[in-house]
Amino acid sequence: MSGLDLIVHGAPIVAALEAAGVAPEVVTDFDEVQEREARMGKNFAHPMLRIPRNDFVKREAFWLFLVKGNQTIAGMGAKYVDLTGESFESYLRRTSKGQYDRSIDPIVEVDPMLGLISGRLAYVGELKVIDEFQGNIKVLTRYARLMQLLCYCEWEFNYMYGFVTKEHIPLNRLYGFSMSIRDAIQWRDPVPEGRENSHALLASSRRQLDLLFRSE
Repeated sequence: MSGLDLIVHGAPIVAALEAAGVAPEVVTDFDEVQEREARMGKNFAHPMLRIPRNDFVKREAFWLFLVKGNQTIAGMGAKYVDLTGESFESYLRRTSKGQYDRSIDPIVEVDPMLGLISGRLAYVGELKVIDEFQGNIKVLTRYARLMQLLCYCEWEFNYMYGFVTKEHIPLNRLYGFSMSIRDAIQWRDPVPEGRENSHALLASSRRQLDLLFRSE
């Protein structure tokens, strides 16, 4: 997909959001990200995108917020990871050990389908939407698609992925990821805070996202 294609696809999304009374804002000032999330009442972040424990630079992470008037109503973060030959399973096991301060590998097993994911990755997570906007499906669909487009523009990744609770798996009809892997990671007791054995991994290759954008 060319830069022009992305503009043609992205401009109507932004226009539709603005018509609904909300404006998207990309933030790479990580102090500002934390301040905005605090004002939204977000008091927990998974270590994959927890700013105090990551030495992010502006080219490897950003947040996309939705703003209505002077109020931030939604936030979501993304980061870039180049596995440089390491398997996805090895990466998850290695980083989780440090992220959750475990002396041994905290992962019992991962679903074999995770072996399909490799190379350069875009991770998307930490979605927070204030209560009064959680049921606005049109806004949330456009918000998710805009985040995917921004990642597509920003990084030459091979796969984009994120985790959702089993209750939120049906929302993939909005997100449009091509893979939904239930019970993706089985954790050693005690299960790390914020993680569940029933979490699903949602993922798409870059080509599948390209096809998704074109189909819309």
